[in-house]
Amino acid sequence: MSVKGKLILIAAIAVGAFAMVFGVGLVGGRYKLDAEHADEVALGAKVSLLEARRAEKDFYDRHADIYVEKVRQFVAELGEDVRTAEALEPDFAALVAEINAKAAQYEKNFLATAEVLQAMGYTREDGLRGRLRGAARQLEGHIEMTNLDEDGLLQNLLMLRRHEKNFIITHDDANMATFKADLMRLRRDIELFGAQGGSKEAGAMLVLVNEYAQAFEAYAKQDQLLRVSKSAVSDSAHELMPLVQELEHGLSTIAEDINSRIGLISSSVEIGMAILLLIAVTLTIRSITVPLARLQSYAQQVAGGDFSEVSADGFSGELESLHEDISIMVSELKVKLGFAQGVLKSIPIPSLTTDRDDKVTFVNPQMVEFTGRSGAPEGFLGWAHSRFIFDNNAETMSQQAMARGETLDQEYVFTNLAGVEIIANIVASPIHDLDGELIGSVLLCVDLTEARKQQQAIEQAHQVIAAAAADATAISDQIASASEELSCQVEQSSKGAGAQSAKAGETATAMEEMNASVLEVAHNASDAANVAERTRESAVTGSTVVGEVVDGIHGVYSDFHGVHQTMDNLCTQSDGISDIVQVIEDIADQTNLLALNAAIEAARAGDAGRGFAVVADEVRKLAEKTMTATKEVSGAVLSIQQAAKETVLGMGEAGKVIEGITTKSEEAGASLQSILGMVEETSSQVQSIASAAEEQSAASEQVTQATDEINQIAIETADAMEQSSQAVMDLARLAQDLKGIIGRMQV
Repeated sequence: MSVKGKLILIAAIAVGAFAMVFGVGLVGGRYKLDAEHADEVALGAKVSLLEARRAEKDFYDRHADIYVEKVRQFVAELGEDVRTAEALEPDFAALVAEINAKAAQYEKNFLATAEVLQAMGYTREDGLRGRLRGAARQLEGHIEMTNLDEDGLLQNLLMLRRHEKNFIITHDDANMATFKADLMRLRRDIELFGAQGGSKEAGAMLVLVNEYAQAFEAYAKQDQLLRVSKSAVSDSAHELMPLVQELEHGLSTIAEDINSRIGLISSSVEIGMAILLLIAVTLTIRSITVPLARLQSYAQQVAGGDFSEVSADGFSGELESLHEDISIMVSELKVKLGFAQGVLKSIPIPSLTTDRDDKVTFVNPQMVEFTGRSGAPEGFLGWAHSRFIFDNNAETMSQQAMARGETLDQEYVFTNLAGVEIIANIVASPIHDLDGELIGSVLLCVDLTEARKQQQAIEQAHQVIAAAAADATAISDQIASASEELSCQVEQSSKGAGAQSAKAGETATAMEEMNASVLEVAHNASDAANVAERTRESAVTGSTVVGEVVDGIHGVYSDFHGVHQTMDNLCTQSDGISDIVQVIEDIADQTNLLALNAAIEAARAGDAGRGFAVVADEVRKLAEKTMTATKEVSGAVLSIQQAAKETVLGMGEAGKVIEGITTKSEEAGASLQSILGMVEETSSQVQSIASAAEEQSAASEQVTQATDEINQIAIETADAMEQSSQAVMDLARLAQDLKGIIGRMQV
């Protein structure tokens, strides 16, 4: 079977294995969904029961009918969940029936409790609580209206109300007994009041007392019934919760069993498919790697130089074709290597080849003789190139050629290992494979020893012939050199004379310009002297003005210092006002306390102290007004103090600034006095410069006349030097002609 067929077979096995695993996973997924549904049903049943209990407690705390509906809703959801559980697992039928019965009993008890709470009243205004509260208020109002509190009836009623509240809060029967005892006492007091002449009011109060007592007894009976109903509800819930937990545990066990079986089946199928796929892959790999190992061994054999054939047994498909291709490749290698070796052996001059490490891979007999060694060329294969040529580790031309990547061609004179001096032209070139990679180098040597000996003899004869002409050439060279040097000197002198003439003309022009500039400088210096005088006068005036400014600033600083002291006194006086206001505030406060004490004493004195109480109240009001006004004045004074302090601080900073300005103005006056002195000195120096400029103008006129005379002499010298230069150039040309004739004679 071909490799392609084997791979297709493995792929088919793998796809089949994955399909089987996928199928098992798909079926297992469905069962897992059932298991997850069972878990959700169990959890839903438990959550429904817990939500019903929470709605029950919310109803007890908040007394709202919406929580009654929530309890009914969650009990209905609990019934749906357990019916779903029964559909998933029929074995739970008995347990589901018991849960439904307990849930129905729980709902019945809760609804009964809700009816009792509704009858008792959700708030203090409705139900039995509203009736009880209304009867108590009517009785209390009647007692207050008839003004019968002198006999302690209202106090007895309030005691009854306190026992009523205690019973409602604590639900303790002891409070009920105390209530009945105080109720009997209240009835006796009312009957006693009736016997003393108030029979009509006493009869009305007894009717109200009986209504209040009946309302309380009815509320107490409902409270006792409520406690019994709540206990029944709690018992039903406590009986229902273990059943729901048992159902949850059973469904969870079923779900875990389903998941465990699905996991076991899936793992078994996956392991079986993995083993089958591993066996198929192993056999396929072995059927491919064994022939490949034989081909690898054959390739290593060829790389080692053994080109013998390998049997084709055991190869099939693509590997058989690969074996045939490798055999054809080896045949081609044998042809090409044979051609290359034949070319190397046919080279008649000394030659060798090296690998990339500069180790000898081929050497011909001529190269062995050229180096002075003896022995068969095969004995030197694998030697280092430097060891073979020089018998040391010196760098070779082959190494240089491989390092540079180019052919080197040099002539060497050296003594070989046999002691013979050799002159040779050596060519070293790098060798690259078909991919351009460096694989070694080739070295070719051409012996030039005899040729160089013949060339040396010819050169010696030529030197004897040329010796005679050398002397004539030397003489001609001396004449030509002398004439050329003379020509250069004359030409340089001519140029110098021309340059001297030109510079003299430029100097004359420059002197004329300088003369005009000196005249202008003299004129400007005179103007500057006038300006300096006017500047000095302005400086004197400025110095006077600055002095007056300094005196004015000193006066401002003195006035400002007086204002600063006045503000300090204002701060001190405002502090005194603040102390006075504080004293007034303390007096008003004490007056207020005395007025309050007087009012209290007037109240204790009764009617006799009412007039005094009115006066004390007016005094207290007056004291309060005084305190209010004092606080306002204190705030105003505090603001004045704060503003005065800020003004003092600001004036302190301003004083520092004025003092700095005073100092700067004094410095400015001193600087202006210094400037005045320098201006006077400058005016004197400008006068001196003007006088010197006039004297320099006269001297410049004399220099200009002398420069014109020098320029005329330079022109005449330049003409003479040009004629001398022409004569020397003619002499140099004749010397060059003579040197050329002698040169032709030497050739």
